[in-house]
Amino acid sequence: MIEIPVAVPSWLHPLETESVVTDAGLTLHGLLLERQDADRAWRHFLDRHPETGWYPFLRGGGPRLLRRHPAPDRVRQHLEYAERGDAGALLESYVALAAAEPIELPWPPVERPPHSRVPDRPLWLLLAPAAAGHELPILLDPLVTGFTDFDDWSIPAHAHAAVLRDWHRRFGAEVHYAAGSTLELEVARPPADRTAALRAAHELQAYCPDVDQECEGTVTGRRWALWWD
Repeated sequence: MIEIPVAVPSWLHPLETESVVTDAGLTLHGLLLERQDADRAWRHFLDRHPETGWYPFLRGGGPRLLRRHPAPDRVRQHLEYAERGDAGALLESYVALAAAEPIELPWPPVERPPHSRVPDRPLWLLLAPAAAGHELPILLDPLVTGFTDFDDWSIPAHAHAAVLRDWHRRFGAEVHYAAGSTLELEVARPPADRTAALRAAHELQAYCPDVDQECEGTVTGRRWALWWD
């Protein structure tokens, strides 16, 4: 067992801890938490990420399930691609190819409780040595599945990273939960006007066709719940 390298606050009492070194040498740490503690703990470690270098995210399974990931050379290449890539053009291509129907977005937005697909049971909080949340899909490929609605074309890890990097820049989106076919983002600065909200809604719907913007109010809220069924 590898010791957790960051201080655990006194109010947090993990049910279990686990640390692994992946096949490619990446160290992951995990704390199994009661559901009512998980969100607060995620925020605690995210606030300290600039100092510690350990990025937190929640999932249903522990770090052992992510033991395998791509070779270091591929990780480096994909990280460089995500940094250099034009996420705006990528999202434009998703929107164009998806041929999304016009979205009716009431304005001002209707207040709704945040929609979430995070399971209501104990969750693992994982700590990964990532400079930012958008690196997770590359460091831990496949972190989350995903495909567009045109020809069921799978979204590669570097494209996930480019999109998440762009949404972090524009909206302050952080990876909150990532497991299987579900990705949830905590959004600090949702779109503040109807034009920006419509643009973001088209991007979300093209990137993740199962998102229903009008019913869930995802794009104007602080929790973006994405899932690929």
